[in-house]
Formats: sequence, structure tokens, C-alpha cells
Amino acid sequence: MYHVIYIEYAARDYPLAKIILGSNPDAPIIFVRHYKDVFNRPHQNQLWQRNHPFLILAVKEPPFLYEGPEICQNFGTPAFFYTSFLLNCPFDCKYCYLQGMYPSSGQVAFVNTDDFLSAIACLAQSLTCETLQTNAISLAASYDTDLLAFENASFYIDALDEVAAKYPQIHIEIRTKSARADFFHTHTPRKNMIYAFSLAPDAVIRKNENRTPSLAARIRLIRTAMDYGFPIRLCFDPVFIGPEFDVLYESFYTEVFSSLDSSKIVDVSHGFFRMNETFFRRIARVRQDTNIYSDDYTHQNGIVTYPDICQENTRREHMRILEQFIPKEKIFL
Repeated sequence: MYHVIYIEYAARDYPLAKIILGSNPDAPIIFVRHYKDVFNRPHQNQLWQRNHPFLILAVKEPPFLYEGPEICQNFGTPAFFYTSFLLNCPFDCKYCYLQGMYPSSGQVAFVNTDDFLSAIACLAQSLTCETLQTNAISLAASYDTDLLAFENASFYIDALDEVAAKYPQIHIEIRTKSARADFFHTHTPRKNMIYAFSLAPDAVIRKNENRTPSLAARIRLIRTAMDYGFPIRLCFDPVFIGPEFDVLYESFYTEVFSSLDSSKIVDVSHGFFRMNETFFRRIARVRQDTNIYSDDYTHQNGIVTYPDICQENTRREHMRILEQFIPKEKIFL
């Protein structure tokens, strides 16, 4: 899977590092002092790197948890955090903000999972009893990657499963575009561990989501997860606006909900394309294989997105369709 694996000297004795190296026996191994010596070096060619993927095994330093940014949905929970066992994603979505956030398209896998679990436990224990009773902690665990698509993802998700079992007040979200059915055959569902599937019309997938499974493959996996009793969230995010996109969504929503039992869906998120302005400018300079970055956007408080009037008109039409399939109170905007 990887053309080369870099590993920090400090990471080499961790059990997870040995497991990952054992599952990639043909990859050359290069030892490094610190992952940033490779990951953050200047003048990297991300487009070339996507065709020559590499992995860095590293030891994460504190902090292990971060407060969720306002640009992301918190699904009504007053305490919203995210954590990153992995940096970067095995997929290559042309609209992904990670291209502007990181100078490299290589992946970093942190091997000191116990430190992450300790930080999550401290967070849960630091909140008051009153807050805990509100099930108020939302933890996004696939914020900077796709955990389920990562080859050794189950080790991270197994670690999170331990936390979910011990602290039911923490609602953990695993967001994915994967179609990896074997995972749900071998794991146990938990009410506070939600698997959030990012879905898009097939035309959008083919054009903008390189290396990702088709819509049909994702729907099949969602059905499998539902059959095994896993809580499922559907994420229609990012939604694109424009003549070429507007004609796609009604048939897309109909296909999704005609294939799934909506009564088994925990909730739905709906959000338009939006990105940090600095990331947007960086990506626009190098991503010449898409017209996404040449569209007519507005700049609002450092965020690039569609003008309000466009969002209002499109959202009104999308809600008209979605509310035919799922109750309005289950749709988070």
C-alpha cells in the first residue's frame, strides 16, 4: 500500500508500530528523528505524492484533544471536541481542506493510543455531574482522516470502543466514505458510537472524490451496518451549488432513502461547501484538475462559501425533498 514507511526512533517499540510494519512487509523503512522533518518539509508535490503514498509512524505529543471549530457541526451538543489518531486521508477528494492544511499528502499514524485514551478519560471526568447527565460531549474521531478506510483502522476504533463503553456520556463520531464491510461483521455496536457516512451523487463522486467507493457501494455498507445494529448518521456535506449540481440532488436523495430504512437513521447533516480562506487560496494555486476553486463564492469572516441567497434557495429546495423521507428534527444544518 505504501511506497515507503518512515518511523520515528521513539515510535519503533510501540505495539501498534510493530503491527503496522508487519502488515506492510514489502515497504522500505526509513528512521527519522521527528515526523515533521518529513511531513512539514517545504516544496512538496502533493499531486505526485498521491500516486506514491507514504506513511509516517510517530508518537503524538500533547495536546491530544482540541475544541471543535465553529465551521463544523456539533449536532446540538454543548461540548464538542475532536481528536486525530491519523493525519491526512487515503482518499483524494478535490474539495478537501486537508490539502491546504498540510504541506504533504502523506499520512501520519500516531502509535501511542493510550495517551489519547487517557486524555479522553480526563475530559469526561473533568465535567460536572450535571453536564454529564446531558450526554453533552461530542467527539469527532475522524476529523483529519478517514479512520475506517485506513488499513489498520480497527486498532484505533477498538481503542475508542473502550472509551465509549466506559463513558456513555461521550458520543463518538466515526465519519467515513469507506465501503469496508468486513469491519461491521467483527465489531459490536454501541449506542454512543455513531458511524457517519458521507454521501454524494455519483456524478460528484466520479468527478471530485478520487479513489473513493461508489454511492452504491457505500449504501450497501450502510445497510450492512444497520442490519448489525450500528447507529448511522448520513452526511450530505459538502453540498455544491450550480446548474451542473442542482439537477443531481433530487434523484440522489431518492436513491439513498429508497435503499435505506430511514427509521434506523439517527440523524442527517446537510452543509454547503465551505473552507478556511487561507486553505482555499493554497489549494487553488495547485489544484488545476477541478473548477471548484474558480466558482463564484463569498468571503465571510475568513470562510469561503456560497452567497447567502444561493444557500437559502438551494437549502429550501433540498429540505422540501429531504423532509419527505426523514423528520425535520433529525436534520442538522
